[in-house]
Amino acid sequence: MICCNLWMIGGIERVMQQLINYFEQKYEIVLVSYVVQGKAYELPDSVEHFYLENQEDCAYSIGYRVSKLAIFLETDLYIGNANLAIEFLEIYEYLQKSNIKTIMMNHTSWIYPYKYEGFLCQEVEYRNQIIDKPNVVCFLTNIFSELAKNTFNRTIVTMPNPNTYTNYNEEIDKREETIIAVARFEDPIKRLDKIFRIYKKLSTLNSSVKLCIVGNIDWNVQYEYNGKTLKKMVEELEIPMERVEYVGETTKIEQYYKRAKALMLTSETEGFAMILTEAGNYGVPVVSYYYSGIEDVIEDGKNGFLVEDEDMFVNKLNILLKDEKIYHYMKTNAQKFAERFEKNKIMKRWEELFAILLTSKSQEEIDNKIATNNLFTRMPSDIKVYKKCIEEYQEILEGIIRRTLRCEDIMYNLNMQLSESQEEIKMLKNLTNKNLLIKKIMKKLHNGIIKNK
Repeated sequence: MICCNLWMIGGIERVMQQLINYFEQKYEIVLVSYVVQGKAYELPDSVEHFYLENQEDCAYSIGYRVSKLAIFLETDLYIGNANLAIEFLEIYEYLQKSNIKTIMMNHTSWIYPYKYEGFLCQEVEYRNQIIDKPNVVCFLTNIFSELAKNTFNRTIVTMPNPNTYTNYNEEIDKREETIIAVARFEDPIKRLDKIFRIYKKLSTLNSSVKLCIVGNIDWNVQYEYNGKTLKKMVEELEIPMERVEYVGETTKIEQYYKRAKALMLTSETEGFAMILTEAGNYGVPVVSYYYSGIEDVIEDGKNGFLVEDEDMFVNKLNILLKDEKIYHYMKTNAQKFAERFEKNKIMKRWEELFAILLTSKSQEEIDNKIATNNLFTRMPSDIKVYKKCIEEYQEILEGIIRRTLRCEDIMYNLNMQLSESQEEIKMLKNLTNKNLLIKKIMKKLHNGIIKNK
């Protein structure tokens, strides 16, 4: 049984569709989700899709209904994808009591729910309380897995998203001077405003460069506190709109990757941005702001550039457009790096995980087999990864002080923590035991957000 909050055209759904298509001949698969109006990925005829009624239309909770359905269908394995919603999180408790094996598949970054604690505080607290209930907990990248493992002292599996496109080997000697940006841009976290600002600066250096935007856009979204909509901001930037192409939502994205010389990623955070491996598959280097987790896919200076500010972003894009030697070096590496996430390789990891769960008789046996099969998390080696985690943690605490906390003694305590985090950043230069620091950071992060909330 696979459970999703929604079933639509989206990243989580695309990954689950690939999983379903790959295993539907081997297993009987059922999908459970809310009813969604609009486009959605198609399912094989062999897959039964059960739709959930909204909570207010039913006397029983989502967790109770899904668990009863799982028991009725004699389910062997449950995969949960909606792990920032309390009504879905309680499913793990019900199924544990029924001895049904479960996988908690977390698709967001570890830092995401903490960063937006204003509306996810209860969900984070409940998730952390029941995280020992699933038989397996999966995160998308090594750093997310490492943070979870050290926080909860349990086995965590790293399960990256597959590249859903077939390997592209056709050589393209000449591409257009086009920069591509791909996302569901109606989500403010994707920061389309930054893409337009960067493109404006780039177009002043290179009058022939084009921008291709693939994905839905909400022109009324406001990114800043000045009341300006995205539409108003773009008008004020006086962007040469004749060189901007709006594609909208499409499942035929290959043709746009094949034309582009670089991909822009400006999101505040990502779980595992599949556009990174998609672009790499078509030989498109990436320029992105650095966020925790991206280091699993992008190695700075090899298959893309990781930058810190807009001017650096513009500079690196211009290098890819103008320096053919660097561009071809990164283009080749982009395809090599993308091969690590080739669909069959990732599906083999899923297959190993399924076999472990379905043949093990105890949690200890599951944990031991995961370690033996190299499905466990591997500690990132780049010290920059840990420095970034501390910086993100500091930003979160600062945000809490600004937005939600008014009590002077709590503010004093959190300010003391911020001062300590500055010292921790200095410690990184000589750090030998990263595990101790990560545990300390996550304990303070949890206390600062959950308990002081």
